[in-house]
Amino acid sequence: MRIARLKVVLLLLVGLMAAGCGVSSPSYSLSCLYGSSEQGLIDDSACAAPDGKTFRFSPRALAQADYGDNGLAGFFIDRRVFYVKPDGSSLEVLLFDNGPDYFEEGLTRGIVNGKVGFFNQRLEPVIEPQYDFAWPFENGLARVGMDCESILDGEHTVVSCRQENYIDRQGRKVEPPVPAQ
Repeated sequence: MRIARLKVVLLLLVGLMAAGCGVSSPSYSLSCLYGSSEQGLIDDSACAAPDGKTFRFSPRALAQADYGDNGLAGFFIDRRVFYVKPDGSSLEVLLFDNGPDYFEEGLTRGIVNGKVGFFNQRLEPVIEPQYDFAWPFENGLARVGMDCESILDGEHTVVSCRQENYIDRQGRKVEPPVPAQ
Protein backbone atom coordinates (compact mmCIF):
# COMPACT_ATOMS: atom_id res chain seq x y z
CA MET A 1 0.00 0.00 0.00
CA ARG A 2 2.81 2.38 0.89
CA ILE A 3 4.62 1.78 -2.43
CA ALA A 4 1.39 2.39 -4.35
CA ARG A 5 0.96 5.81 -2.66
CA LEU A 6 4.58 6.70 -3.36
CA LYS A 7 4.06 5.85 -7.05
CA VAL A 8 0.95 8.06 -7.18
CA VAL A 9 2.78 10.97 -5.54
CA LEU A 10 5.75 10.58 -7.90
CA LEU A 11 3.46 10.41 -10.93
CA LEU A 12 1.66 13.57 -9.77
CA LEU A 13 4.96 15.42 -9.32
CA VAL A 14 6.22 14.35 -12.73
CA GLY A 15 2.90 15.38 -14.29
CA LEU A 16 2.96 18.78 -12.62
CA MET A 17 6.51 19.45 -13.79
CA ALA A 18 5.69 18.30 -17.31
CA ALA A 19 2.70 20.65 -17.35
CA GLY A 20 4.93 23.58 -16.50
CA CYS A 21 3.86 23.95 -12.90
CA GLY A 22 7.41 23.68 -11.62
CA VAL A 23 9.78 26.61 -11.29
CA SER A 24 9.63 28.62 -14.50
CA SER A 25 11.66 31.46 -15.90
CA PRO A 26 10.03 34.89 -16.01
CA SER A 27 8.07 35.84 -19.11
CA TYR A 28 9.40 38.98 -20.80
CA SER A 29 6.31 40.06 -22.74
CA LEU A 30 7.18 43.68 -23.54
CA SER A 31 9.08 44.98 -26.54
CA CYS A 32 11.99 47.39 -26.15
CA LEU A 33 14.31 49.38 -28.34
CA TYR A 34 17.88 49.80 -27.10
CA GLY A 35 21.34 50.32 -28.49
CA SER A 36 24.03 47.67 -28.74
CA SER A 37 27.65 48.41 -29.60
CA GLU A 38 27.78 45.17 -31.62
CA GLN A 39 24.34 45.17 -33.29
CA GLY A 40 23.26 48.82 -33.46
CA LEU A 41 19.64 49.50 -32.55
CA ILE A 42 17.90 46.35 -31.29
CA ASP A 43 14.12 45.90 -31.52
CA ASP A 44 13.68 43.19 -28.89
CA SER A 45 10.21 41.64 -28.68
CA ALA A 46 10.90 39.88 -25.36
CA CYS A 47 12.88 42.49 -23.45
CA ALA A 48 11.03 43.36 -20.26
CA ALA A 49 8.20 42.41 -17.94
CA PRO A 50 6.04 44.65 -15.75
CA ASP A 51 7.28 44.69 -12.16
CA GLY A 52 5.07 46.93 -10.05
CA LYS A 53 5.52 50.51 -11.24
CA THR A 54 8.69 49.70 -13.18
CA PHE A 55 10.03 46.88 -15.36
CA ARG A 56 12.22 43.81 -15.02
CA PHE A 57 14.63 43.50 -17.95
CA SER A 58 15.65 40.21 -19.51
CA PRO A 59 19.22 39.08 -18.80
CA ARG A 60 19.78 38.87 -22.57
CA ALA A 61 18.77 42.52 -23.10
CA LEU A 62 20.94 43.65 -20.19
CA ALA A 63 23.92 41.75 -21.63
CA GLN A 64 23.46 43.18 -25.15
CA ALA A 65 22.78 46.80 -24.19
CA ASP A 66 25.38 49.48 -24.82
CA TYR A 67 26.19 51.24 -21.54
CA GLY A 68 27.66 54.68 -22.11
CA ASP A 69 30.51 56.34 -20.26
CA ASN A 70 28.10 56.99 -17.38
CA GLY A 71 27.33 53.25 -17.07
CA LEU A 72 23.74 53.66 -18.26
CA ALA A 73 21.85 52.38 -21.30
CA GLY A 74 18.78 53.98 -22.84
CA PHE A 75 15.73 51.72 -23.28
CA PHE A 76 12.43 52.63 -24.97
CA ILE A 77 9.35 50.75 -23.73
CA ASP A 78 5.74 51.52 -24.58
CA ARG A 79 6.41 55.16 -25.59
CA ARG A 80 8.46 55.77 -22.43
CA VAL A 81 12.24 56.07 -22.05
CA PHE A 82 14.45 54.72 -19.26
CA TYR A 83 18.03 54.80 -18.12
CA VAL A 84 18.98 51.25 -17.15
CA LYS A 85 22.01 50.01 -15.18
CA PRO A 86 23.72 46.67 -15.94
CA ASP A 87 22.05 45.20 -12.82
CA GLY A 88 18.60 46.00 -14.31
CA SER A 89 17.68 48.87 -12.00
CA SER A 90 16.13 51.71 -13.95
CA LEU A 91 14.66 55.19 -13.92
CA GLU A 92 12.08 56.61 -16.28
CA VAL A 93 13.38 59.90 -17.66
CA LEU A 94 12.06 62.61 -19.93
CA LEU A 95 12.36 62.08 -23.65
CA PHE A 96 14.66 64.72 -25.11
CA ASP A 97 16.05 64.99 -28.62
CA ASN A 98 14.74 61.49 -29.53
CA GLY A 99 16.47 59.82 -26.59
CA PRO A 100 16.78 59.77 -22.83
CA ASP A 101 17.21 63.17 -21.17
CA TYR A 102 20.78 64.43 -21.05
CA PHE A 103 22.70 64.91 -17.83
CA GLU A 104 23.10 68.67 -17.41
CA GLU A 105 25.35 69.78 -14.58
CA GLY A 106 25.42 66.13 -13.48
CA LEU A 107 21.64 65.74 -13.22
CA THR A 108 18.91 64.24 -15.39
CA ARG A 109 15.17 64.74 -15.11
CA GLY A 110 13.49 61.57 -13.89
CA ILE A 111 9.83 60.65 -13.51
CA VAL A 112 8.43 58.84 -10.47
CA ASN A 113 4.68 58.48 -9.91
CA GLY A 114 4.04 61.05 -12.64
CA LYS A 115 6.19 63.75 -11.01
CA VAL A 116 9.54 65.10 -12.24
CA GLY A 117 12.66 65.37 -10.10
CA PHE A 118 16.42 65.47 -10.62
CA PHE A 119 18.69 62.42 -10.35
CA ASN A 120 22.44 61.84 -10.43
CA GLN A 121 24.25 59.30 -12.62
CA ARG A 122 23.73 56.59 -9.98
CA LEU A 123 19.98 57.24 -10.53
CA GLU A 124 19.67 58.50 -6.96
CA PRO A 125 17.29 61.40 -6.31
CA VAL A 126 19.03 64.72 -5.68
CA ILE A 127 15.81 66.77 -5.82
CA GLU A 128 12.77 64.60 -5.10
CA PRO A 129 10.13 64.26 -7.84
CA GLN A 130 7.47 66.85 -7.04
CA TYR A 131 6.99 68.92 -10.19
CA ASP A 132 4.68 68.46 -13.16
CA PHE A 133 7.57 69.50 -15.42
CA ALA A 134 11.14 70.74 -15.09
CA TRP A 135 13.67 72.20 -17.48
CA PRO A 136 17.35 71.16 -17.30
CA PHE A 137 19.77 72.90 -14.98
CA GLU A 138 21.70 75.79 -16.48
CA ASN A 139 24.19 77.88 -14.52
CA GLY A 140 23.08 76.25 -11.26
CA LEU A 141 19.36 76.95 -11.74
CA ALA A 142 16.41 75.03 -13.16
CA ARG A 143 12.94 76.24 -14.04
CA VAL A 144 10.19 74.01 -12.62
CA GLY A 145 6.46 74.07 -13.15
CA MET A 146 3.13 72.94 -11.79
CA ASP A 147 -0.23 72.63 -13.55
CA CYS A 148 1.43 72.14 -16.93
CA GLU A 149 0.15 71.20 -20.35
CA SER A 150 1.98 69.91 -23.41
CA ILE A 151 1.24 71.55 -26.75
CA LEU A 152 2.30 69.89 -29.99
CA ASP A 153 4.13 72.38 -32.22
CA GLY A 154 5.01 70.60 -35.45
CA GLU A 155 7.40 67.80 -34.56
CA HIS A 156 8.22 69.31 -31.15
CA THR A 157 6.27 69.59 -27.93
CA VAL A 158 6.12 72.86 -26.01
CA VAL A 159 5.32 72.77 -22.30
CA SER A 160 3.38 75.60 -20.68
CA CYS A 161 2.88 75.76 -16.90
CA ARG A 162 0.48 77.97 -14.98
CA GLN A 163 2.87 78.17 -12.02
CA GLU A 164 6.63 78.38 -12.59
CA ASN A 165 9.59 78.92 -10.27
CA TYR A 166 13.35 78.60 -10.35
CA ILE A 167 15.23 76.30 -7.99
CA ASP A 168 18.89 75.85 -7.11
CA ARG A 169 20.71 72.50 -6.91
CA GLN A 170 19.41 71.97 -3.36
CA GLY A 171 15.82 72.36 -4.58
CA ARG A 172 15.31 75.74 -2.89
CA LYS A 173 13.16 78.34 -4.65
CA VAL A 174 15.25 81.26 -5.89
CA GLU A 175 14.62 84.47 -7.78
CA PRO A 176 14.60 84.07 -11.57
CA PRO A 177 17.83 85.07 -13.29
CA VAL A 178 17.95 88.58 -14.70
CA PRO A 179 18.39 88.51 -18.49
CA ALA A 180 21.61 90.09 -19.73
CA GLN A 181 21.08 93.47 -21.41
